[in-house]
Amino acid sequence: MLRISSGKEPAASYPNVLRQLTIEVADAPILRDAWLLRAAIEGHEGAVELLHEQRANLNIQDMNGKSPLSWAAECGKGATVRLLLGTGKVEADLRDEYSRTPLSWAAEKGHEAVARLLLNIGKAEVDLRDMAGRPPLSWAARGGHGAVARLLLNIGKAKADLRDISGRSPLSWAANNGHEDVTRLLLNTGDVEADLRDNLLHQSPLSLASKGGHEAVTSLLLNTGKVYANLRDGNGRRPLSWAAGGGHVAVTRLLLETDKVEADLVDHDVEADLVDHDGRSPLSYAAKNGHAAIIKLLLDTGEVEADLKDKEGLSPLWWAVHQSSQRGDKVEYVAGVEEMFQKWR
Repeated sequence: MLRISSGKEPAASYPNVLRQLTIEVADAPILRDAWLLRAAIEGHEGAVELLHEQRANLNIQDMNGKSPLSWAAECGKGATVRLLLGTGKVEADLRDEYSRTPLSWAAEKGHEAVARLLLNIGKAEVDLRDMAGRPPLSWAARGGHGAVARLLLNIGKAKADLRDISGRSPLSWAANNGHEDVTRLLLNTGDVEADLRDNLLHQSPLSLASKGGHEAVTSLLLNTGKVYANLRDGNGRRPLSWAAGGGHVAVTRLLLETDKVEADLVDHDVEADLVDHDGRSPLSYAAKNGHAAIIKLLLDTGEVEADLKDKEGLSPLWWAVHQSSQRGDKVEYVAGVEEMFQKWR
């Protein structure tokens, strides 16, 4: 006989109707295994141990294919993970319906101690990729979990530049989400391609960082001396175009000053007036999106053509005026923008 819970402390947080229930678990394997999953989720080692003694299936998978170990790993329940691994009966790399392993879940959630247990005790394979082609390192990089990323690289010997099915590497994910520490960690391995473009819009880490307005990451990438600041993506847009269109003043300024930072590397000089496949310049995007500070920055370079028209025959000033209808300060904004453009004609 096994009492799953007492009146004072539920061993697994099921509804109240079950809290006083005493069952013969050998006669109820489905319920027993379901409770094991719940106990693993909540980190109740005592319940897990008792259920194990009652021959619970430690590799039982729920409707999404997740095992007790996967749930404990995702929820950061280190003691439960240690207990499960210590039985010697769990599959450390058992995949769920998305082909994700316990290590993948621990990496996404940033649970360093759990990831260490899976690597050291469970001997988990560090580079197993899920249905999206994403290895644990990409999940750690995506979430900015530097300690886990470092563990995977140093202890697990993870490959630093594995691409998923979208063509994104761990560096791409870190740059996209503005995670400076993880970006630095990956760059310092010396094993990553800093200009690797994905399969979606063919964007490089620099384009992704610029698009997101991530100044520190943009600076890190530029300072490697291994990225081309004018690299086009699938739409012909460059990092400066994304930064300008997004209204990211600090990143726009940084890109414009790149020739000063990397004065001896001509290939790294940013051209302020390069257009995309639609004939749109960074100034055009800044004007369309109402970013007056960016407009001023670009015009002040003296290197942009203020009246450069796109393939529709529309100038930056046209975009600025005709996209300002929803602004509360429309009159002042338009007057200010017109004055800026007039100055540089």
